[in-house]
Amino acid sequence: ELFIIPSLMGWLMAAVGVATHAVIGQPGAPGRLNVGPLAGAMAAGALVGWIISLLLLWRNIFKLSFPHGDPMQDVDRPAAEAEIAAARARGENPPPLPPVYTSRELRRELYKEVLFLLPPMLLSAAFAIIVLRLPQAAATWKNFMASPHVSGALGAVLGAMVGGFVVWITRILGTLGFGRLAMGLGDVHLMFGVGAIIGAGAVTVAFFIAPFFGMILALYLLAFGKRREIPYGPYLSLGAAATILAYCRIEQWVAPGLSGLGIAIRGLVTGTH
Repeated sequence: ELFIIPSLMGWLMAAVGVATHAVIGQPGAPGRLNVGPLAGAMAAGALVGWIISLLLLWRNIFKLSFPHGDPMQDVDRPAAEAEIAAARARGENPPPLPPVYTSRELRRELYKEVLFLLPPMLLSAAFAIIVLRLPQAAATWKNFMASPHVSGALGAVLGAMVGGFVVWITRILGTLGFGRLAMGLGDVHLMFGVGAIIGAGAVTVAFFIAPFFGMILALYLLAFGKRREIPYGPYLSLGAAATILAYCRIEQWVAPGLSGLGIAIRGLVTGTH
């Protein structure tokens, strides 16, 4: 009823995606996510950084944001309070609702999430620079990436990291900009899992397609004067489904531009033209 996406669901999807693409990552296999040495290095760096962040969180060096749960949407709070009152009337002991956060408190909690994201972001960039600038390291890494199972698994890892990252950055920037929680961590977990299955490019497209589904319902709700706040998870799912059906055409359309952008960025990093 509260549109909560369990984190375990995203983690399970990601594990299945990585394992599957490690197995099917053969040339010509439909749906394969094999990546080259540079993208593989970025994925490996992000994975190492993510593990470091989890260890620091486990050691309580990094602090958990919103330890009592993400702020609840205003429109959902009365129904949740009624459910809690009914449960207490039956003699049960339900958990309390998440507290109401001020804009300043929201920003303070999100700084913890920014800190969590720094290791995977920095190590992803560091691994990529090493592969681009150190020929011996690049040759060793290229030999390692020659295995289709390795490149397939790292392609799924890259998809998971990109899927989680684009939603998480939107959550952080949206909340800092508007003073209200923009998206839930459940959306991050969802796209983390989806990205490991459909890949980095497809999950990015899915994220940008999702608002169109949201706008359709938003116009309907606006016309009939119903709830103003819309859980985003269902529209991310619809965006992912639409992307699966249409991604081949979309990829053909954007591939030339992205290829040129990649060459330009590579030239800036390596100092070549």
